[in-house]
This record gives sequence, C-alpha cells and structure tokens, in this order.
Amino acid sequence: MRHNDLSQENVKTLPIARIVSNKTYLRLSGVVAATLALLVDQVSKEQIFARLKNGEEIVLLPVLSVLPGWNEGAAFGLGKGSAPLLLVVLALAVLAWLTVLLFRSRSRLETAALGCAIGGALSNIADRVRFGAVRDFIDVHWATYHWPTFNPADMFVVVGLLSFVLADFLRSR
Repeated sequence: MRHNDLSQENVKTLPIARIVSNKTYLRLSGVVAATLALLVDQVSKEQIFARLKNGEEIVLLPVLSVLPGWNEGAAFGLGKGSAPLLLVVLALAVLAWLTVLLFRSRSRLETAALGCAIGGALSNIADRVRFGAVRDFIDVHWATYHWPTFNPADMFVVVGLLSFVLADFLRSR
C-alpha cells in the first residue's frame, strides 16, 4: 500500500478514543458538559428576565413558581452586602479547585459531574461580573415557607458535586 492511498478498503475506521488519548477525551467531555450547563443557564436567565419584571410571578405548580430576582450575596443569599469583587474572587478560587479535580478525574461520571459544576459556577460568575449580582428565578415554596430562589446554574453545581461524590464513592468500593 502506498502512503497516500486512501481508498476505502485501505483506511481503517478508528474510534475517537484511539485518535485522542483517553485523558484528552475525558477532559473534552468535561468541557462539553461545562459549556452546555453555562448555555442552558444563561439562555434561560435571558428569556425569563426579558419577559418578566423583577417581582412578577408565574405559578407553575402549587409549590413551584418563576419569580425573577437578584441575589447580591453568595449561595442562598448568604453574605449579602459583601463586596462583589470578594465574591468573584472566592468563586474563582472554587472554580480553580474544580478545574484541578476535572483534570485529575478518571471516569466519565466524575468528568461530566465536574463539568456541570464548573459550567454552573462560570455562569454565576458571569452574572456577578456583568450585573454585580446573580439572576435567580426558580421559587420553591410550601404555604408561606420559601426556599431561597435559585437558578439552573445552582442546580448544575449542586447536582454536579453530588454526582462527583457519588462517583468517588462508587470508585472506592
């Protein structure tokens, strides 16, 4: 076979895992998960905030509403009144730690989980840099009790980190 003979019978189809290293494939899947999480969060926030005014509510279920609002603090509104720059620096430190974990991950579940957490964190950082606060709009409530309003990025962070812990637990067994 000549070097440049690329006829169908002389070319073997190789799975992606053989073309790029397994670690590169894992990291790439984490980047894809982070990108999707960031996009889902940012697009949903843009849509909700373009259609509803701050404080305007849409009841979806007796326990679930869409209620746009601004979180000037950290998680669950803690640290309200803190300097926005301090919150961004803290979020970037957590993001750096998650990125190190992503590059050390050894399974698809770990990588996807960390990618989701990174994407959610990046999206909330983007809000804080752009607006000085994070846009929240998911309101879960029962009677007069309301869980702190949150957004899809928060869900990606929480589910991503819980999935990462689960993956670590399963690997250690």
